[in-house]
Amino acid sequence: MCFALSLHKYNAEHFSESLLLANDLKKNMNPKKVHEVERMAKFIDMKCKELDCKYIIDIGSGMGYLGFVMTKLLDYKVLGIEISEKMSRKTNARAENGESGIPDMCLVGLHCCGDLSVSTIKTFCQLKSIKLLLLFSCCYHSMKQNDDRTFENFPLSSDFKFLNQHYCLNLYSFRLAAQQTRSSWKLQTSNDHHLHMLNVGYRSILELACHKYGLAFKKNHRKLTKICNNTSFPDYLNSICSRSTLTIDHSAMNKILALYQTCHPVMKLIEPFTMLQVMFQPIIELLILEDRCRYVKEQGFNCKVVQVFDDQVSSRNCAILAHK
Repeated sequence: MCFALSLHKYNAEHFSESLLLANDLKKNMNPKKVHEVERMAKFIDMKCKELDCKYIIDIGSGMGYLGFVMTKLLDYKVLGIEISEKMSRKTNARAENGESGIPDMCLVGLHCCGDLSVSTIKTFCQLKSIKLLLLFSCCYHSMKQNDDRTFENFPLSSDFKFLNQHYCLNLYSFRLAAQQTRSSWKLQTSNDHHLHMLNVGYRSILELACHKYGLAFKKNHRKLTKICNNTSFPDYLNSICSRSTLTIDHSAMNKILALYQTCHPVMKLIEPFTMLQVMFQPIIELLILEDRCRYVKEQGFNCKVVQVFDDQVSSRNCAILAHK
């Protein structure tokens, strides 16, 4: 049932062509970024030619890799911007005042985080000059919440707002939607699963201990520790203490180790439960993307979900494609 409801059974259009980049254009790009830029550049070029768009706005352009390729190889005029909610409101205000002399444009976003995706969709709907939208969303859990159970920008569509009266997704559901896909999970080795079990198990036990015994600490380094196959729980605690403000006296250490002995037997359940999460991930992501597609359709425009990237390389592989 989970497989049937997932994105892989959604009858989404598949796109697998790539614009192969020369080695000099791949400089400073990791393999994932190369894959995304090659696929996205080819797809944008194909869709822009259909609608005769020569101008592209790249939302959240980052290092500008996509814009550089579109300009240098395909002769498009590209404006790369890092947009904020404040900037989006100003853009929408200008749209209400009308437009004149603005050429047809394509609006693209590669991994637009949280509410930025929704702002981009609304900008597409409100600006007459934007004829094409290609949007990859990510970090669904970063969307602004109204309270513990509702989000400011979900649901967007009338259909989903009606359903939301009876069912709702919480923050953990949105976080799950942004995690790895089934394809990348299947590539993991036994060693990968063992390390994941240790990471999740040790971190959870420490978090429980901090809550139970009133411990608090701050990180001194971005990454607290690296776990290996033979990392014991005491080794893990010592590493955390050396890279944070956490101090554990003899009495506290004994309590934490006793807690570990209690919790350790259930650590073997971490991977089976993670597998269940992997099964539900595409279903929740589909709900979010379908809600956004329906919102665009309610505004009177064509919209669908398209699989552009290989999800073994890029987990957020599905784009919202809309045009006027």
